[in-house]
Order: sequence, then C-alpha cells, then structure tokens
Amino acid sequence: MRVPRLAAALAAALAVGCRPSGGAPQLLVVATGGGFDAPATVEAGWHRLRFHQLAGGKGRNLVLFAVPDALDLEAFARALDTALTTPAPATARGGSESPVSPADTTSLVLFLAPGRYVWASMTRAANGRRYVTNGVRREFRVTADSNGADAPRPTATLSLVDFAFVGADTLDEGAHRIRVTNDGRQDHVLVLHRLGEGVSFAEWLSEDGAPSTRMGGVSRLGPDQEVFLDVTLTPGRYAAVCLIPDPASGRPHTELGMVREIVVTER
Repeated sequence: MRVPRLAAALAAALAVGCRPSGGAPQLLVVATGGGFDAPATVEAGWHRLRFHQLAGGKGRNLVLFAVPDALDLEAFARALDTALTTPAPATARGGSESPVSPADTTSLVLFLAPGRYVWASMTRAANGRRYVTNGVRREFRVTADSNGADAPRPTATLSLVDFAFVGADTLDEGAHRIRVTNDGRQDHVLVLHRLGEGVSFAEWLSEDGAPSTRMGGVSRLGPDQEVFLDVTLTPGRYAAVCLIPDPASGRPHTELGMVREIVVTER
C-alpha cells in the first residue's frame, strides 16, 4: 500500500529525535480511511509504538495479535466479530485504546519477538461489524534481527487480574510510563477516564452522563503479556475500567468488579 502524503509527513515529523541512546525505536501506525499505514517488517526487540488517527480513521482502536504462519487471517477476522475472547491459537498483545480526539497520538512500549503479527481494529463500524471484520487490518513480520533496545523503566505498575486492577491508588502528576501486565486467565483492557471537576468516583459509577474525559489506554491484552503505557496525568480523579465481556457469563468485566479509582496528586 502506498503511504498517503499526510501519513508520510506525520511519520517524518514524529521520527525526529525519537530514539535516545539505548532507547526503543519508534514504530508508527496510522489509522486512515482505508485501514492502517505501518511497516511491513520490523526487527525484533523493544519498540515504542506511536498510534495516530487521521480524520478518516477516527474512532478506531489498535490491537496487536501474534498469529501463527498457518492461520487463515480471513477466518480469524470473521471469528473476532463475535468471539468473546481471542480465538486460539492467536494471542492478543495489546495496543492502543485511543482517546476521543482523532488528532491525538498515543504511545506505549512493547517487546516483539520474531514471528507473524497483524494490526487490527476491534471497534465497530456503522454496519455493526468490527472494523477488522470489514478488512481494517495489516499484517507484518518481525525478523530475527534484533534492534538491541534496552528494556523500559516504569514509573508505576498496574496488574490486570480476573477481575480487578492491582496497583497504586495514587500517582504524582506528570509524565508516567506504567507497566501494565495481564496476570489473569482472560483477555483484559485498560481504559482511563479523567473524572470531571467535583465528580466523585461513586457518582461517576452510579450516574449515567457524569462528566469525564476518555484518555485512552491499553487495548486487548492476553494472559502473561505486558506493555508499558506512556501517559501524562494532571491532578484529579481517574477511573480505570475493563469492558471486555466474560466468556462464561457474557457480562462486561466492569460488572464483575474490574474498575478502580486512581487519584493523581500535585507534586
């Protein structure tokens, strides 16, 4: 696929100064009206994923799946439309739950081992089907060559279990790199909301329409997987939620207790 001029210009702009000594190289994925623009091959190792939505790609999230060479991607995409968990033998490796604004660029760090992968969007289009089922996906391969990047250093950790978030209740304001791990047996996501001024956590949970701002987060992450989420937090109250359904009951994980308040304090 030929990269559109706007996406190429964005890649050039974001690439400037993107890799300090020993740091993870940048891996840019752009959601466009026709799908995703992204490299066809990358080296193994730690990568800093930058996800950007152009106007035509508004409303999509980005999920990375590790898939075996023998897997039929068409059949896999069809299965994702109705499956309540990632169909075996694929593994959900995380990605970006985007904020509301399509102009925002989200960032996280993840490790890629050699193999076959596919970027996909699991949000639903106007026809009710997931974008991945409509063809919004991009396959790529991670080569055996290593980029030699160092492992990232987190400022905080957050564990996803069945069914809770385990980690600090308070964080200092400012830039954070949060190590997010799935220590449960089901897929999970982490979506952060900043609550409106004066809105308590209890009010936000109990009142439909209580003001909040969606800040994005980590998309579908399979068991035993980890990513490092880059986020800048201002003082206030935040809610972490997981909306993936439980395969046994069909209920979203939030209804099973997977919601947590995080308070960000001034330094």
